[in-house]
Amino acid sequence: MGFVEFKNKNIVFCPLDWGLGHTMRMIPLIEHYSKNNTVFVYSPDTHFEIIKLELSSKVKINHIKSKPILISYTNKGLTLFNLLIISFKLLKNYFYDLWFIKKIVKKHNINIIISDNRYGCRYNKVHSIIITHQLNIQLPAKLKIFKPIIDKINKFLLEKFDECWVPDVEHFPNYAGILSQNTLKLKNLKYIGILSRFIRFKNHNVKKTIFKYAIIISAPPPQNEVILNKVITKIKKYNEPVVVIKGVFTKEKKILKINNFTFYDFATSQELFEILNNSENIIASAGYTTLMDLITLNKKAYLIPTKGQKEQEYLSTYYKEKLNFFLFDEEFSFS
Repeated sequence: MGFVEFKNKNIVFCPLDWGLGHTMRMIPLIEHYSKNNTVFVYSPDTHFEIIKLELSSKVKINHIKSKPILISYTNKGLTLFNLLIISFKLLKNYFYDLWFIKKIVKKHNINIIISDNRYGCRYNKVHSIIITHQLNIQLPAKLKIFKPIIDKINKFLLEKFDECWVPDVEHFPNYAGILSQNTLKLKNLKYIGILSRFIRFKNHNVKKTIFKYAIIISAPPPQNEVILNKVITKIKKYNEPVVVIKGVFTKEKKILKINNFTFYDFATSQELFEILNNSENIIASAGYTTLMDLITLNKKAYLIPTKGQKEQEYLSTYYKEKLNFFLFDEEFSFS
């Protein structure tokens, strides 16, 4: 993708900490803009640690600590009650961000704000940009009666920003499908193409480690364990090398080997790049960041949507029908 150029600016990046996807897809932007600008990252400690781990020590970034939102699901997925709790947390965080971002701008003389799905990270006196692929938010069937209201709120909030960057292409193949189509008729919209951490690694050499199955889990707890147990139950009786990436960041970076299984709590982009390129079959959660990574590497996968997440349920079906991916339950075989 071609980045819009900024020079000699003070830029603050504000990724949503709902999972790791929003932070991971911001890494190529942070790396690019740190070359000619002073870069700040407004995030919880854990997400900043990940960014530091991903980028070279030569890349200077400054941290501004934010409160974690702490999104979690139930064992049954995203229930209506759970959705109400999450909505309350996001609303509370929205107003806090509106207040705190003004302090950041004044204290650090910020010129540009780049927010990934944090609607409160903007300021009317500073050029504010939001990154999102969710222009057309999908709702559970029971809540579709509220779709017109949700669309109006989404449009109102997105138009508060000077620019809305969509990590997708405007026309076919539309990697986010209907999610990224401009049904809201936004005037500040800009399609910036695929945004993946692997943009930096496409020409790197790959190691020779070979796995029969790579399992990539990127769901909030406890759904990450529910999904993982579901997959392992199906493949544990086959004596083939399996690698599992849980997507849970720990400073100790634990790697556990049990029989033919290798478990990573967390894998760096370089490690994940090598694993994906050296695995015969990929089984992955259907988050959009994961899908962009797979598209960048020209890899197909068996997709498992997080239960109750209508976005992932839609993307799983869309990728099966339009991009020749597979659904884990329906099509996974061990031949």
